[in-house]
Amino acid sequence: CFQKKVLQEANYDILGFMFRAAERSYRINRNQALITGDGVNQPLGWLTADCFRKMGTPQRPMSNAEGNQPSFNHIDFRRFISSHPVEYGTVTPVMHQNIFAYLAAQVDANGRFIFGDGDMLFSPDSARERLRISNCLPDATAGGTRGDAANPFIVGDFLVAAANWEMAYKAVTRAPLTMEQYEGATTKWCVKYQFGAEDGGFVGCCPAGQILEVGGPAA
Repeated sequence: CFQKKVLQEANYDILGFMFRAAERSYRINRNQALITGDGVNQPLGWLTADCFRKMGTPQRPMSNAEGNQPSFNHIDFRRFISSHPVEYGTVTPVMHQNIFAYLAAQVDANGRFIFGDGDMLFSPDSARERLRISNCLPDATAGGTRGDAANPFIVGDFLVAAANWEMAYKAVTRAPLTMEQYEGATTKWCVKYQFGAEDGGFVGCCPAGQILEVGGPAA
């Protein structure tokens, strides 16, 4: 805490900083709850609800490895997106940033990128109209350490989900983000504040979404 004079001389918008920091923290925590929340004092996340249809990737022979290994490539992604029932309308895929990077970095035998035809444009910022990136989702690459022949993916790991989200999941906000004085909790130099919001969420239509996981029958 700073004295009032110090704040005035610094000419820094402390209150604005507090709101921005709280908004960022709230956005991250809300996204996390809407995905993996357990429904106790927070929304029930769509991944926790576990009612979307699941598909598995095939296992393929990997270079420098014996037998079939769990794998994931751009073909699996395209097949997964294309297999979503058209009756539920346009779908939007969501995945972890590291899964996005894993696919975007794949090249063919001539070193040309093979995943840049509109489904992904090598940048989360330029792909937002077709794809959502969230680090609140599980990361099958384990920080980029998995996905090759020496350390393949683990069967059952989440890769990507796709849904008509307006139908599949309902997110409800009863009260927006607020800041209020925390009475009875002051210090010598400053007053403590607390931020609050009231949110809820639940799966609205299970068939409107599906999930792709690592694994499947041996190739």
